[in-house]
Amino acid sequence: MRFKMYRKYLFLIVISIYMLTLGSLWSQPNSAKPYLKELDFFKLDNFREPSGLVYSPNRNTLFVVGDEGHIAEISLEGELLHQSWLGERDLEGIMIFPEQGMLYALDEKTNHLIKIHPDTLEILAYEQILPSGTPPYEGLGSDGRDTFFLVNQKLKKKSKDAALFMMKVGKINKIKTGIEDQSALLWTSEGFYILSDTLDRLYKLDLKGQILWHCQLPGKNQEGLAVDGDGYFYVAQDSGGILKLELHE
Repeated sequence: MRFKMYRKYLFLIVISIYMLTLGSLWSQPNSAKPYLKELDFFKLDNFREPSGLVYSPNRNTLFVVGDEGHIAEISLEGELLHQSWLGERDLEGIMIFPEQGMLYALDEKTNHLIKIHPDTLEILAYEQILPSGTPPYEGLGSDGRDTFFLVNQKLKKKSKDAALFMMKVGKINKIKTGIEDQSALLWTSEGFYILSDTLDRLYKLDLKGQILWHCQLPGKNQEGLAVDGDGYFYVAQDSGGILKLELHE
């Protein structure tokens, strides 16, 4: 009789362990969802409304532009290295071509690109006029070779018109993303990353522009995005400051 009771309890223990193991397996897809871990926050004193961000692999620094025409170079620890004012401009994105080392900023007011020297932060030229009919443009990036990319900003009612633009000389390819309030763009060899300001989300897209996943961002007013040589992400916040984040995929 006692043996039968022990056997019954042993059976219940085995079943309980099995159900717990099965439950943990079922929960793995949810626990494996991409997420961002905040590592640091750099408060940029005397730099108002940062709205665009890019990493320079040659200098191992970040360049940031703002809504009121400012540009600055900062270290990866958040130290302001030098700063300049480019006049009354609404700078909404910045990119770099590593071979040349030159910077290109997106001026929303005039709808064109401004070429900037990284050492002096002076304007060198006014470059390509951006496509009309789908602005405002809020994000800018490049593959470092012969193609640059744009995203436009469309709020909820017009998010169906939100798109990613791939531009080469004489050719524009437009891919609708449907992402509300696109505010920043980052190209990598693995795909695109796009910020949604209103939704406080980071989206990852493949190289054809199809959404793979999205995750929530800490903070508010996300308007600039970069990734450094070690894979750490940086997000410029229009309300002031830069977040340093670690992405877990």
